[in-house]
Amino acid sequence: HGGGVIQNSYTQVQVIAPAQKGNGGLIGGPNTGSPVLQNCLSMSSGAGYRIAGFDVLGSAKNLYEYSGSTSATNITQANRDQIKETDAIFDPALYRDALGWNEGVWDLALLAYGKRPNLRTAPQQDNNYGIPGYTQLLSQENYQPQRELAYANLAKLMPFSDLRTWVEQGNRLPEGHPLTVQAVEFVLPLDQNGGLVTGLHRDRLDEIQAIRLVFRQGAMEEHPVSLQKTMGDLVAMYTIQGIGLPYQPGTYLAALDASKLEEAVQLVSNYDYATQIASLTQEEESRLYTDHYNQAVKLNLSALVEKILFTQAQYPTYSSHEGIQQLVLERLKEEDSWKELLYSYNYYNKWYGINYRGVDLSDLLFFRGNQLAEGLSTVNLTHLLLTAPSEQRETHRTVVFYNNALKNHIGQSLTDFLGGLSYRLAGYDNPSDWFAANFQGILKEQPPLGNAQGIRYRIWDILSGLDDGRKSILLPILTAPQEDMYLISLPTQLMLGSLNRYSTYLVKDGMERQRMEEIIDAYAEKMGVFYGISSTWTDDAEGILNSFVNIQYDTRLNFPQSEAADAGDQNKDQTRDPVMKWVYEANNTISAKNGSAAFANGTNVFWVLEAALGTSDYIFFTFSHETAHNQDGRYFYGGAGRRNGTGAEAHADGNIAQEMRDGCMVFNISKINDLGVEMTNNFSYERIDSPEKIQSYYHEMFETGYVLDYLAAQAFLQLTPQQQAAVAVQAVHTPGGTNSFTTQYQDLTEEEIIQMDLKDVDDLWENRISIRNLKKGSTERISTATDGSYGFESFYNMNWYQSHNDSGSPDTHSFKRLGMEMLGVGGYEKGYRIYMSALSANDLDALRQITGREDITWKEYKMERFRQVEDNLKNIPYFSAETVVAQFKTAFEADAQKGTRSESIAVKRMLYGIVKRATGDFSHGGIYQSPAVIQVTSAEQFLALAAENPYGYYRLEGNLDFSAIAPQQGSYLPQRFVGIIDGNGYEVTGLQAPLFGDLQYAQITNLTVEQPSLSTGAQAVLAVKTRQVILGNVSVQGGDGQLPLVKTKTDGYYQYTQ
Repeated sequence: HGGGVIQNSYTQVQVIAPAQKGNGGLIGGPNTGSPVLQNCLSMSSGAGYRIAGFDVLGSAKNLYEYSGSTSATNITQANRDQIKETDAIFDPALYRDALGWNEGVWDLALLAYGKRPNLRTAPQQDNNYGIPGYTQLLSQENYQPQRELAYANLAKLMPFSDLRTWVEQGNRLPEGHPLTVQAVEFVLPLDQNGGLVTGLHRDRLDEIQAIRLVFRQGAMEEHPVSLQKTMGDLVAMYTIQGIGLPYQPGTYLAALDASKLEEAVQLVSNYDYATQIASLTQEEESRLYTDHYNQAVKLNLSALVEKILFTQAQYPTYSSHEGIQQLVLERLKEEDSWKELLYSYNYYNKWYGINYRGVDLSDLLFFRGNQLAEGLSTVNLTHLLLTAPSEQRETHRTVVFYNNALKNHIGQSLTDFLGGLSYRLAGYDNPSDWFAANFQGILKEQPPLGNAQGIRYRIWDILSGLDDGRKSILLPILTAPQEDMYLISLPTQLMLGSLNRYSTYLVKDGMERQRMEEIIDAYAEKMGVFYGISSTWTDDAEGILNSFVNIQYDTRLNFPQSEAADAGDQNKDQTRDPVMKWVYEANNTISAKNGSAAFANGTNVFWVLEAALGTSDYIFFTFSHETAHNQDGRYFYGGAGRRNGTGAEAHADGNIAQEMRDGCMVFNISKINDLGVEMTNNFSYERIDSPEKIQSYYHEMFETGYVLDYLAAQAFLQLTPQQQAAVAVQAVHTPGGTNSFTTQYQDLTEEEIIQMDLKDVDDLWENRISIRNLKKGSTERISTATDGSYGFESFYNMNWYQSHNDSGSPDTHSFKRLGMEMLGVGGYEKGYRIYMSALSANDLDALRQITGREDITWKEYKMERFRQVEDNLKNIPYFSAETVVAQFKTAFEADAQKGTRSESIAVKRMLYGIVKRATGDFSHGGIYQSPAVIQVTSAEQFLALAAENPYGYYRLEGNLDFSAIAPQQGSYLPQRFVGIIDGNGYEVTGLQAPLFGDLQYAQITNLTVEQPSLSTGAQAVLAVKTRQVILGNVSVQGGDGQLPLVKTKTDGYYQYTQ
């Protein structure tokens, strides 16, 4: 410490402490000074640092720390030359060559046998394995140091045998035998069902049928045993079958007669838990403790009393001596002692009644706790419980009690302790496998899509990832009745609830679990997509997703009547539902009834009016909406947090919450949609499953939007002032929130329009003009980004002026829109994240960071994009600019006449949808680049290609003759056709029926239908029905002229001739 020197030393301690800081395996502190440490090794582990608890190693020279330590490393970039990691702690070269220790001082000869270095003049030998009578062992004639581990193991198999027997049996074991290479931690006697035999009566010696060897590191082994003999009626001796070694249980044989046992049982059976046992403490206990005692403990009182009498030193039932028997009888009547033991057992049995391959942990802990850790005797466990602060005994404070009372003895976190036992005690390689094998409800472990390497999703990883306070859910889940419980574990989240909430589960026809599993599987698959796709966008996703866990609690409201639960809401102190009672109520998570579908609090989600499970889009929207509240800044923004001054609802809808409504710009990371679905965002999550692909989608999406907005502006500028005033709205900003503003979009008068003298898009910006889908006379007010709001701004609004805030954040809908636009400009990390998060201080700062231009303004950005459109109009392969301007102008004129803006909005929707689909969701092209053009030279070829491809861009290179082809189901292409056909001036001949049955998001130009010979019953010449279709320069020559080109037109339809 301080300025002292420590050299040529090693430590191997287990650090038990509430925090790492200040606790080290070689020195703890102080946090000042420069102690000199040189030529030292730390093999310490536990809740601290491997070497020093504070940063005081500036003068360290040639230090080593054991790589197998569970403590935090002290190695840094600055000191790595002087502090190194090693796993060679039993290699003499480490001490002799690396540390420079003098073999005249240090005895290194026994390192080969797993013994630590020892000073040659040390007065005490190093008893590595804690062998009883170690000094005498060394003097045994046949003692072999390399067999010490075997002797230690045999001491645990035969605790009542002498040193000579241990040496004799240990030396006989063949090389490589498990007992010569693995340290036995303890041995458990088992009954015929694999249950723990805690104590043994001399008249029932056949209760022990097998033993389980629990090793410190390796998986357990189980061996049958057969009774060999008893030793003085005090100790039973068995033979381990297959090994041939003896086994002695570690307790004396009880000799208690049945009458005394019955007397004790009768005494404690009369206790009322609530009034006589719980009164040992001052607090008013939860009903759960009383119910557990009455429903579980009291029903098995006879067996419990016997276990207590057979194992506790205060009841020496092994002795037949009359005086001792009288002592036992007197102690049997000590009621305070019984009440304390029953109170204590009730607690540990409730929270630690966990099955490890037949062994109940509560029995192991309560009756053989010293085998798990020193100081966990029944007496001490009872003392720890009764002297703990009352709040630690509350049902939702089980982890607090563990951390404050048991962890100091066990030396592990609760999840490490329980998870470690799954391997050592139950033989499972992974605690999640153990949990899944023993869970009696429905468990779904949902990996991220593609099972992204390294992202944790399995149940024990998720439970272990909870912060300490919320690990209070762990013991209730493990010990509650589980048959009606469901759990979904996925990256960063645990969802749980009661199956009794779902009517389909209550139809008990043998298929109820399968029905629920199908619902859960479909739901969880979307969750896997949600995280699997989003995790591909950044390199830091794995680390972030593995750093926290949220819990989603299914609703407690509106339960149907069932055997397990009363109809209606499940309330604290009243519910009978086993999940609501033993998990929700136990964990104090009976949520508020606040009128919402669900709500998030930053760490958890509580479903209220809606049930969490379902396959509808709305249910998953709600899941993702609440997830966004908990994870927007932490995960989606890379831990940067929300932009300062923006509220929760500015980051959910239209940003992360999965909504497929047309006009919504949020990335689709949950499902694959049909091409016919009306939606602006990507049809399939596969389209955006990399950083490059998501940026390309949003780049093309907004590039197309800018082209259409520019062409719409040209049409708008051709209108009369009266018409312009009828369709335009103006944005008016009012400061509000924290560095934000509201935006109101309101009508303009003809006089105001005339005064504006609008000539170009620059004028439209200066006068804050846009087109929004509002009826004339109505206004739209969007709240601040601070307040946030549900919903989003439609992509189809035409923002010639873009609301923005150079000194903060804009209104909530503009904020969400600009986040998506910046995704297309700078990509996910360098665009979207910067704009939405605290990485930017305001809109101007965000724009300049994303574009890399220190002097750009939002107006310059917007005008530059419009100039890019103007420069590239001739590169648009789908339509001419003049045609689209004319289409918009017609729509504006119709809107002006009707007092709407819907016609012009519909044109943008139609044209965007056609380009989006023709390019395969912008995967094979964009607004300036068409997908590969499919050249068609015959009718047969066209029909075959159209049937094969869900979308395409076709160009005729000759006339198509259908005269030799029979129509099917009333047309030649009865299935849906999506795409673009450039007739290229050619003709279609020989039609006996309409060419198309269902034409959607299609554009057909420059085509002549020549002399159709339509059969009786034909409904149209070209298509039976259309949706969002443009026909340009399509004509019919000849025929009877009685039938229209199209019979039924839905949504957008535009036909023109040039």
